[in-house]
Order: sequence, then C-alpha cells, then structure tokens
Amino acid sequence: MKSERSQLNNGWEMVKFGDIAENIATRVKPSESESDIYVGLEHLDPETLHLKKWGQPSDVEGDKLRFWKGDIIFGRRRAYQRKLAIAEFDGICSAHAIVLRAKPKIIRPNFLPFFLKSDMFMERAIGISVGSLSPTINWKTLREEEFPLPPLDEQKHIAEILWAADETVERYEDAKVNTIKSMNAVFRNLVQNGKPRKMKIRELGAVITGSTPSTKNSAFYSSNDFMFISPADIDGDKYVCKTKKMVSSEGYSVGRSVPKGTIMVVCIGSTTGKVAITSEECITNQQINSLICDEHADPEFIYHLFKGMEKLFWSKASCTAVPILNKTQFSNIYVDIPDIEMQRAIVNTVRYFERAEIAMSGYLDEIRALVKNLLKKYVDNF
Repeated sequence: MKSERSQLNNGWEMVKFGDIAENIATRVKPSESESDIYVGLEHLDPETLHLKKWGQPSDVEGDKLRFWKGDIIFGRRRAYQRKLAIAEFDGICSAHAIVLRAKPKIIRPNFLPFFLKSDMFMERAIGISVGSLSPTINWKTLREEEFPLPPLDEQKHIAEILWAADETVERYEDAKVNTIKSMNAVFRNLVQNGKPRKMKIRELGAVITGSTPSTKNSAFYSSNDFMFISPADIDGDKYVCKTKKMVSSEGYSVGRSVPKGTIMVVCIGSTTGKVAITSEECITNQQINSLICDEHADPEFIYHLFKGMEKLFWSKASCTAVPILNKTQFSNIYVDIPDIEMQRAIVNTVRYFERAEIAMSGYLDEIRALVKNLLKKYVDNF
C-alpha cells in the first residue's frame, strides 16, 4: 500500500470504497413494491451505463432491493460480466445486485459510474468475489477495499469528458436502432405493395432438418474441413462464417449437408426463430430447420422475411416443456411471396440500410474503444 500511495498523482488520495459509496440495502417483496419496474441482472448490458430494458415485479418472487433515481445498480454476482447501470427512475432489482449511491462530499455522483466501470475497480471486484459456480461480492469486503481517487474538481473534469463520449455512443446507438426499424418497415411495405401470393415454406425449396455425426466417432471431428452449425452459432449476424465446432470430410459425409446460401432457422428452445444464411457448404445439427431456396425464392429476401416472423415461428412450435418447431410445422407455414424479380428489387433497397447499419456499427466500435482508452487515461492511470 505504501508504494501504491507514493505513486499517486498530485492531489489523489487512497480511500476506502465504503467512504465514497453507500450500499442501499432496503429490501422489499415484489408484491409490496410501489413501482412497476423490476431490473434483473439479465436486464443489465455491459456495453452501456443506461437501463434500456426491464421487467415487472409480478415476474419474480422473493425479496428484492429497492433503488431510487440516480442510484447505481451493480451486478455483484459474476462481476466479471461487468454489468452496471444508472437508474433513471425508481424501482426494485435483483438481490444479486448492489444498489450504490455516491457520497458527494468525496466523490461526484456523475463520476462514480465511470469509476465503477474502470479496469482498476472491476479487477478488484472480481478478485474479491467468493464462490466457484457463481462468484459473488460481499459488501463487507468491498467497503474496506482502498482505491486511488482524484480530487473533486478533477473528477468533474474527467466526468465531463467521459459523459460527452457516452452521449456520442448513445446517439449512434439510437441512429443504428432507427436504421434497423426503418429497414424493417420499408421491407414490409415493399412486400405488401409487391402483389405477394400466399405460399407454404415447403413450396419455396427443399426443407431439411439437420443431424449430428456421432461424437463417439473421433474420426468425424479429426479435422476442420467443414463447418458444423448449431443454434449457438446463429447469433444475430446475417451469415454464419465461423462455428464453434468443425467436422472432417468423413463427418460431413454422414451429416445432412446444405449448400452456400441456405436459410437456417433454429427450431428448438428459447432461441426458436433465430435466422441466418450459410456462407459456405456445411452441415447443421438437428435443432435447425433449413430451406434450400429454389427459383421462386431469393435467399436474402427470405432471410429478411423470416427475421420478421420470430413470433409466428414461436406460435407454431409444439407446446412442450421445450418448444419444438418440427419439420412439418415449419414446412406448412404460409408466407407472403412477391415474384422473384420483385424480391431482388426489395433486397437491393434493403442493402442501402444494411450498409448504413454496418457503418454505424463500425463507428460505435471506434467510439467504445475511445471511451475505454479515456477510462485508462483518466481513471486507471493514477
């Protein structure tokens, strides 16, 4: 600690965490909550300090924590996930979080969120977490931890810079979301104006449900000759270009192969309805229904069409403990299909929006990297 103190920047001091932040540990039963907002750890996004989704108290049971506007909800369970957010309203949250409130005589409330987001704090929080399966921070331990802290006027300066960068991120996020919404709206309107006709999915090409080469035969997985696509590989990107597992030529020969440009739809579990296109010849597992488009269907058009049908796919799945959209159910779903020339024209229009979305994603990555570098410069580099 002595050497750490000797390296402090001018005016900085070592302070205990319990001296800069208060743990608001007011418990409440969801049924007795005065708010209609519940925030679980699943609602916290490590990419942002802002709450953008939440549930309702009726969704959960057991004692929860109250929070008030301006408090910080910090995920103390599995802190390595780096989940925290500023409350912009009153509500209740998971007891696996800590509700923190700045002590303004020592730390500025608008500086505390960035202090918590810094590598310096996060690495310490992870280090003091206890438990193997779900490591959790103990407040009694956290409050005694010491950290370097700049003086209040310097905190103000740092916070102004970081909040300006955060505002830029939010603007690009909003622009990206609005671009996607506009793309979807334009797509729907063009389809309806394109004089579509009702067709079953099985009328658009060959429908195939995948299979898994036996894991007992090591030869099937002895080399990385072909992609083996599972639902985990369908994660929101238009094309699947990389998979967690690969198979050998021998494994490929016993699987159910599909060509490049095949439409894949997850057909089981909580991700039922997720869609992607194959980027090359590959095989898929039994949790994916695939459509190999014929001359009636443009793969990119079908991708965008299916992206807007997730709720419909869910509704057609069998009502079992685990939802399953089998091949027959999937094949017999009706869709609105314009003629092939209109499909291609619609795809060309949609590509303008896709290019804009890709550009904004690139800008967002650059700005987030800038924010991270600013945190290192102003908070970590004491």
